Amino acid sequence: MPKFRDLIIVGVGIVAFLIFAFLAKNYVRHYRLGVHNNQEYTIGEITQRRNETRSNHYRYHYFVNNRKYNGRFYFEQRGKYAHLKLGKYFVVYDSLKPKNSVLLPFLPVPDSITSAPPEGWKELPIPVDKEEIRKFLENY
Repeated sequence: MPKFRDLIIVGVGIVAFLIFAFLAKNYVRHYRLGVHNNQEYTIGEITQRRNETRSNHYRYHYFVNNRKYNGRFYFEQRGKYAHLKLGKYFVVYDSLKPKNSVLLPFLPVPDSITSAPPEGWKELPIPVDKEEIRKFLENY
């Protein structure tokens, strides 16, 4: 039969886990809201891809005001963006905190665009549905 002290330790552990989960969820929501509310665009390049059993890991970099930033993202092995090619894609970032960014895997950069302005774009230089970007940011 478990001792009262053991039950207290388990209870504290469960409460600590719930608090951690709540804080992590709020951090991610705040991060995405910043990217969505203050969005600007630039060009990012996927530099590394690692395939795991259940997901694919990608690393990319991009430049804002001549400063290099690095980012990463994950997708499920069988998901829509499971096997992206190494190359250039548009990146949406928070204009107030440029290190906060999301690569847009459904928007590869066309060959006609070779570089982005140092301060980025307020609007993408290609026609795109803003609703598609909003939905992607919500579901990512």
